[in-house]
Amino acid sequence: PGSYLYAEARRRIEDAFLDSGDYAGLADYYEQWITDHPDDAEAVIRLARTLSVQGRGAEALKWFQQAIKRSPTDTAPRLALIDAYIAEERFAEAAVAYEELIELDRNNPDYLVRWGQVLLEDRQQPLPERRAAAAKVWKQLADARRDDAVTQSQVADLMRSAKLSGEALAGYRKAI
Repeated sequence: PGSYLYAEARRRIEDAFLDSGDYAGLADYYEQWITDHPDDAEAVIRLARTLSVQGRGAEALKWFQQAIKRSPTDTAPRLALIDAYIAEERFAEAAVAYEELIELDRNNPDYLVRWGQVLLEDRQQPLPERRAAAAKVWKQLADARRDDAVTQSQVADLMRSAKLSGEALAGYRKAI
């Protein structure tokens, strides 16, 4: 584990299954692998992704949760879980997962940008509430990098894309 040869062997095994479209076989392979190697968190993520591709979302989510339990400080399982939630259009749950992810990696600009976008996509909430929630998250990024004109401009662009003209103008002024 950790070497390029290990990753290459895993890639070739996956390719053997995927070349024939055998996602079920790949899932079975990973389930057996995890039974034999319970500490392999990456295999758990790969199994969950394979299940997700097969349309077995509920099973995939359980495996993603197991990966998080096995590696609670690793961001990869959380990002994979978020991707699964977004694929199923479960934006509220994805937003909660982003909130937990931010606790691990506070002020990661990519996470903050995407978290705001996920909040904005949640059609279960009224549009004004979605915009306000997204703006609140994006403002965290602007506040974390007050002296960075590029970041201020990017946050202003996000606000403009969310049709928050007043906040966008204020952000552009800060950037200037």
